[in-house]
Amino acid sequence: MAYYLVDTRDKVVQRVTDSAPETRPHFIKVWAESVAEAGLKAEERLVGERAHFDKYERLAQALGVDALRRSVPFTIEQITDALSRDPNMNNLRLQVWDSCDWMVRQLVRKAGGSQAIGEPGGWSLGNTVCVLKHVARHHVAGWRRP
Repeated sequence: MAYYLVDTRDKVVQRVTDSAPETRPHFIKVWAESVAEAGLKAEERLVGERAHFDKYERLAQALGVDALRRSVPFTIEQITDALSRDPNMNNLRLQVWDSCDWMVRQLVRKAGGSQAIGEPGGWSLGNTVCVLKHVARHHVAGWRRP
């Protein structure tokens, strides 16, 4: 088993060291036994990332992208710097994202509640963090859809 870096646009696969970071949005780093398996794993992950993008883009549109942009608790410089090191922005404090929950819940209520925007199970803190990170990544920093 080894780490492979897969370019999801051109399906180029290369073996890398386990410490090699990769944060470009069209590359995926996977742990696999072969180049072929690495390509399959990357494609599976990309399908999941596309589904995640679609869900949170739909929610962002339902809640209002501009209102969510104003709720993002970091500057564009902080977001860009964080994205350059980790595409999931896990290097920005989770507690800061969490502290914006009340603002996003107000937007959910204003939109008619969680069921009205397609979240029949209710709105969660995880939804808040994901929709804010989605807006920060794609509407503030300008990353493209996976």
